[in-house]
Amino acid sequence: MLNKVFSYTIKGGSPFRISTPGNPEIVHDGSHSVGHLYCSAGEVSAIGGYISNFGCKFEVWGMQEQTPEQEKERQLLLGVQKEDAVFPSSKCTTCAWFDPLTKSYCGLYEWPEESTKVLLSKPHHANHKDECPSPHIWKKV
Repeated sequence: MLNKVFSYTIKGGSPFRISTPGNPEIVHDGSHSVGHLYCSAGEVSAIGGYISNFGCKFEVWGMQEQTPEQEKERQLLLGVQKEDAVFPSSKCTTCAWFDPLTKSYCGLYEWPEESTKVLLSKPHHANHKDECPSPHIWKKV
């Protein structure tokens, strides 16, 4: 079973200390304790069983997983399936208009017109447009 990050709360009961491999020591003073564990669901279950021996209420939940949209965006940012991508210029990645989430990598070309209009009123973005070595990418025919 794969390890995951789990959050937990421990309330009430007697004080105790538990050492678990690969995690910080769990120290409970008998009032309210919170923390995170990186382990399998089976290990969390075993820890919960042990903690219940001290009369404590142990609540645990897994960290939120990525949505399909977040996963897709993360893959795009990592360049997955874009290993052969070639930028029009070596300056592209330092440009204010650079957007790795678009097909052309150029926000000036692919962002909504209302967005580019507002950004072009800002000196920083206007300068990057003026200094672009590949204007053929974003010029609308």
